[in-house]
Amino acid sequence: MTFLVTLRQATKAFGERALFSELTLHIVEGDRLGLIGPNGSGKSTLLGLLGGKSSPDEGERLAPRPMRTGWVEQSPAYGLEATLEELLVERLAEVAADPREAPILGEDEASWPVRASVTLGRLGFPDPQAKVGTLSGGWHRRLAIARAIVNDPDLLLLDEPTNHLDLESILWLEKLLRGLRSALVVISHDRAFLQAVARRVLEVDPRYPGGTFLVEGPYSEFLGRREQFLEAESERRASLANKVAREVEWLSRGPKARGTKAKGRIDEAERLKAELAEMKLRAREGSAQIDFSASGRQTRRLLVAEGLGCQRGGRWLFRRLNLLLRPGMRLGLVGPNGSGKTSLLQVLSGERRAEEGKLRLAPNLETVVFDQRREALDPSVTLRRALAPEGG
Repeated sequence: MTFLVTLRQATKAFGERALFSELTLHIVEGDRLGLIGPNGSGKSTLLGLLGGKSSPDEGERLAPRPMRTGWVEQSPAYGLEATLEELLVERLAEVAADPREAPILGEDEASWPVRASVTLGRLGFPDPQAKVGTLSGGWHRRLAIARAIVNDPDLLLLDEPTNHLDLESILWLEKLLRGLRSALVVISHDRAFLQAVARRVLEVDPRYPGGTFLVEGPYSEFLGRREQFLEAESERRASLANKVAREVEWLSRGPKARGTKAKGRIDEAERLKAELAEMKLRAREGSAQIDFSASGRQTRRLLVAEGLGCQRGGRWLFRRLNLLLRPGMRLGLVGPNGSGKTSLLQVLSGERRAEEGKLRLAPNLETVVFDQRREALDPSVTLRRALAPEGG
């Protein structure tokens, strides 16, 4: 068994809150580790530690030898005028210039365009000279994967790789990952995807002592083991609560009633109270409740589309589309990457005009758009200001 990277007694905090503490984790050749957990729990932070992009606050990261690393980030940013081949060649140049990366044996700079074209073809790109700006969200994700594996990595780190992929592309990605020799660490909320690619699962969640829970086995095994752990933790919490209640009752009797009692019992009672408070804090499940409701009006017709048609690059994405949206309706859009789903949303939201047809919206209709690339969010402002721009 060859170790690629080890975290030993690693602790990482965000502000004053510990994301995880005293975590020991080994990644070996051929590993397949799935990382799961609530948003903001520290999954991407842990991925960064494994990849050497950051260091633990306490503990250490060990990498016995140089290795090639591939990254698929959540929201990679590429120049829209660059060609696909240029981006992959750029990645190979980064690898060659990084002393922490092991070289690709037998290859030099002259061979990089060939390697880039072969990788792009393997991932289904018909033209290596196509511009990045011509790609849909799903193909952008494929490009990120191509850039991550072009250097034949020993360790491949993937942060939500199925985002923006249609079902066919997700199945394609599962097959691709199963065929790679690389060790994989993948963050995902897609249960079927995790079941297909992960051989062990680590959850990052403040419910667990130390903030993590690791199970050797597929995702289905993890679900059963987690349920057993949480049930046992709940029973232990209830038992501890009863014991603390008895000790609190004893403490409330006053010094005279317990004057001859050992001071050790008082200390133990305080320790039990602190332990119970910590268990309750871990068990507390909070979630931010954001209301995405557009408005409170009771009109029967929010949106009416008649004969809508939309083009891109001289090609019709859809034509003669009739659509009626009423309050409470839930409409799902499906289709292959690049088929026009995002373009339709842009037309319905008023972000772009359709080439043909009519669109009528209810008076004073408020529309909320959650876009793929989060382009409406300003990364320079605080979370409070982003949620309440006009707030005090």
